[in-house]
Amino acid sequence: MKYVVLILVLMVAGAAAYFFMVDPSALDRLQGKAPAAEPTTNSQPATREPTQSKPSPAKPKASKTPTFTAPDSEMAWFVNGEPVPAGGDLQVKGDHWVVTGYKDGRYSHHSVAVGADAPTISPTPKSTSASAVWEAFQGDGSRRGLVDAVDRTSLTKAWELDLADRIKASPVIYGDRFYISSNNHLLNAIDLKQGKLLWQAEGMGSTVSPVANASHVFMGNDAGLFNGYLIKNGKQKGETSLESYAVALALISEEAFLATTRDHQVLSIKTKKGFFGKLPLRVNWKVDLPELGAANATPVLVDGKAIFVTEKSGLVALDTDSGKRIWPASAAAGKADFTGDGDMSLSFVNRDFFLTPTPAAENGVIYSALGKTLVAQKVTDGTIIWKKELDNTPTSSLALANGLLYFGDNEGRLQARSLIDGAPMFAAKVSEQAIFASPALFKDKCLVGTQEGNLLLLHAFTGKQVAKSNALAGAAVKSSPAVTSNAVLAVNEKGKIVCFQ
Repeated sequence: MKYVVLILVLMVAGAAAYFFMVDPSALDRLQGKAPAAEPTTNSQPATREPTQSKPSPAKPKASKTPTFTAPDSEMAWFVNGEPVPAGGDLQVKGDHWVVTGYKDGRYSHHSVAVGADAPTISPTPKSTSASAVWEAFQGDGSRRGLVDAVDRTSLTKAWELDLADRIKASPVIYGDRFYISSNNHLLNAIDLKQGKLLWQAEGMGSTVSPVANASHVFMGNDAGLFNGYLIKNGKQKGETSLESYAVALALISEEAFLATTRDHQVLSIKTKKGFFGKLPLRVNWKVDLPELGAANATPVLVDGKAIFVTEKSGLVALDTDSGKRIWPASAAAGKADFTGDGDMSLSFVNRDFFLTPTPAAENGVIYSALGKTLVAQKVTDGTIIWKKELDNTPTSSLALANGLLYFGDNEGRLQARSLIDGAPMFAAKVSEQAIFASPALFKDKCLVGTQEGNLLLLHAFTGKQVAKSNALAGAAVKSSPAVTSNAVLAVNEKGKIVCFQ
């Protein structure tokens, strides 16, 4: 019996030990102790102290497009090539404004940087000073291509004439006649009103434009000859040799002209009549100008100076009376001052002929296209006023009017830029090929010819097409047009001449 009781006691003790091992807190409960709180598992996440979120950065506000308000004036206003409603406003994108107001031969031009607030434009009206005639390449010695002509909104053909002879030169007009050189004729004299061929001067032709005074017309050719002819009948009255073919001619006065030759010489030749109506054509002075290189721009005549484009040394100015160099002091100095890449624009018109853009001058400043750089310089001493690097190459000569500079480029665009700093007004796409014909300007219009054989009349402040003629289709228009008060002359390279009313 004793053994049975002992076995039962051992079994109870073992069970109790096992129970307390499995649940240690039971002993504490037997001793009257509160059990320690155990963490409970819950499907909800533990609550955290709230944190203050950082504010998101404010999105930048869209910049406000500045608004141009037309000044209270009678002028029509244009900003970056866009017309502004009369007395109204126009939102203009960009950080620079080129602004022009125009009315009846008076203009106000401005080129201003635009900040957060739109600048205020105060009109400063000036009179447009246009040439009365087109007696030389680009009108007159300033080469601005600007003439006092009637306004027109159409290109109505008055007559046409086919010379059946290739033309590389540009026409000039004197009185009721115009003159042009062709491949097989040194000169062709044509009646402006009816398009009748009046007389021709025999001899090899030229790429240069002739020069004329009240009684005679003068022309040099690609064989080195230089002749003078009576305007009324074409009778030859004088001749001389340039010893090399002429690349440019310029009339200094009624009694003298300049000839530039391929041998890099500049000659002043006397044109005053001698005995029995003869023209002695004697050389007044001759200067070697080797820095001319291959450049063939027509010299600009302004304030007693003849200003030439050189191939790699920028511009050079000579005194028209003596041939003395005025500026720069030397070719080396000119090259040091030139800010481009050292190469002038020699735009290839075809495989055997190229051109250099002729500069233009106004109000004591000469503007030139030197390679891909537009440059403005003082006529007095050549000091650079501003320069503007371009993304393209000017391929025509320049024209100036109403505070703007015009030229055609290698991408077939007519560009207009401010004379103040070279900032762009507009670039109008007018052709799929380079523009070689120089622009001609009158009133608020601009004429330009294309290699597709088109003649376009554009608005001079927007570049928008006003009229178009394909009367010259079939050959490229590479010669610059000529404009008088009541006529527009244009030619294509196959020798077709068209006069528009």
